[in-house]
Amino acid sequence: MGTVADTKEKLLSNIDFIVPPLPGEVLSRLPIYCPKPNARNLATQYYYWNRELIKNNLKLQGENKGLKKNLEEAQERMEKLKELNEKLQAEKEKLAMEKDRLRAMLFKTTKPKTITGDKTPPEPRIRASYARPKPDRIDEFKEAILTACPHCQNKLSKKVGFYQRIIEDIPSFNQQQVKTTQYTINRYYCKHCQKIVQAKPMGLLPRARLGPNILLFVLYSKYRLRLPQALILENLKTQFGLKISEGQINNLLSKGELLFKEKWKEIVLKIENAKVVNADETGWRIDGENCWLWVFTNDQAVRYTISEFRGKGVPKDVLGADFNGVVVSDFYSAYNQFQNKQRCWAHLLRKARELSQAKATEQRTQAMKKLSAVYQQIADFRVIANLTQAQKDKKANYIVKKLVKISQIKTKDHNLQKLFNLCGKYANELTVCVRDFNVPPDNNQAERAIRPAVVMRKISGGSRSPKGASIHAFNLSVIETLRKEKQNLFEAMQSLLFRYLASNG
Repeated sequence: MGTVADTKEKLLSNIDFIVPPLPGEVLSRLPIYCPKPNARNLATQYYYWNRELIKNNLKLQGENKGLKKNLEEAQERMEKLKELNEKLQAEKEKLAMEKDRLRAMLFKTTKPKTITGDKTPPEPRIRASYARPKPDRIDEFKEAILTACPHCQNKLSKKVGFYQRIIEDIPSFNQQQVKTTQYTINRYYCKHCQKIVQAKPMGLLPRARLGPNILLFVLYSKYRLRLPQALILENLKTQFGLKISEGQINNLLSKGELLFKEKWKEIVLKIENAKVVNADETGWRIDGENCWLWVFTNDQAVRYTISEFRGKGVPKDVLGADFNGVVVSDFYSAYNQFQNKQRCWAHLLRKARELSQAKATEQRTQAMKKLSAVYQQIADFRVIANLTQAQKDKKANYIVKKLVKISQIKTKDHNLQKLFNLCGKYANELTVCVRDFNVPPDNNQAERAIRPAVVMRKISGGSRSPKGASIHAFNLSVIETLRKEKQNLFEAMQSLLFRYLASNG
């Protein structure tokens, strides 16, 4: 019988290996000191190979930690770059909105005409629409007569017919020359009073070398036609042959404070006691320095004031600290001091439209559509007649809830989030027009009232002194109030002049 070793070797030689041998590429990578592989030392080969794998694994783990750290640093840099990109996008949108605003100020944009199928074509103008209506009175009658034929110069027979033409024309410049009058003012001695008295010419401005009609002409040219002083001087010289200086123009404008004094007091009271006042402000310049022109208006009066400040003190001085009416304004914080306020829907919708035009994302488009739909509900509700106060309050509360719901929308769009915040913060102040139909939903009345001042600012550049700014605000307030009263402006100014002169100036 053989030994156990012989038996084991015999068995190993007759059966297959359970563990397969290592591949050739692995054997070539084993350490030099590893014995040559055979059937007996296969486990040794695997041991050395496993040890090499462990070394490589530890090495890869170290490399993996380094790569993981680099990845984390790269992710941090990506987050910072993302935040920077969002900030730059917000700045880009802000600049785009400012660019559009300035472009709209400089260039008039024309909207493309939309042609709808159900739109009726305009009716063609008839011949009668070009004819001027017959005047109410005829000032002069003239007749065109012929005594001989204009072609052969022979004597004509009796008249066989006629027709009439009516011509309206203005006097020629030669007929409008300035009229100069010299007054002899007599003095007398009164024995009863024991002093010298003198006669007073009627209808003349005190301490003035120019007549009242020139004063009215200058005021009308300045504040209604909005002519600069150079053109007023040229117009007086060309049309009436009157040459005066710029200083005399300033003197005439300052006399407006005397002429319009009583009307100014009436305007002040109307604004202070008004139930609804629209307010707005715009830039103005005094002697090259930035100042502010404010306007406060309603259906009865317009009051302007020019101040070097844009704080809440100006509205407080104009309206009074205890003003009980409703102030219709934009979202400027100077009006927060008043208890009853209606914020302008036109400003809110304009902000939404500008955001959508600057970057037409889905969120911005949806926000504009939602706010437009809410405003349309308000507009449709305000035309309904015979509503009770309870119905108005119910609708107002419903609109408030919708605005609060819009304000609760969260977005990463910074400018859009500011719009949503406005909806929530001023929800109650956006619905005063629903509770009271006498309150308009927008501030368009103040913007229309401030437009004449803006045109004059662009023409003249502002005022040269605080006194000139005060005179400007005073005169413009009266002129625009007279226009709002639907009066013939020149006749209304003349009436104020006669009232002033009748009170002995």
